[in-house]
Amino acid sequence: MPAISAQTSVANSAAHIYRLCQYRDGSDRVAWHGDRVARESPRDTMVAILSLGATRPFALRPKAGGTGLRLSIGHGDLPVMGGSCQRTWLHAIPKTARGLGARISIQVRPYWGNDIGKPADTTPVGRASASR
Repeated sequence: MPAISAQTSVANSAAHIYRLCQYRDGSDRVAWHGDRVARESPRDTMVAILSLGATRPFALRPKAGGTGLRLSIGHGDLPVMGGSCQRTWLHAIPKTARGLGARISIQVRPYWGNDIGKPADTTPVGRASASR
């Protein structure tokens, strides 16, 4: 079962959170981690990452040990970590000695609200909730 799939749709959720990360060169990195909300959620989650700019390595390794993956994510690529990936795998953007250009990643994830694992109230601001 692949940890990343470009087949997953990000349009299935009513609300999303968008985050931008800038990587100036090969010395900028992100340590091994799994997203907190996804780790604590009893439900499967999804994070899509749109990559703009220089190609960078993207690494995944199973939390339980075993063989990891090292992928090259380039300009316009859209890797999607879905299902139980955030609970069962760690991911990182490793530092590299190779001279790399700048890269921006745009992360898209569903908004789960303040209650981890429960869908957010997506009632538009200024409108009353339907519950009584």
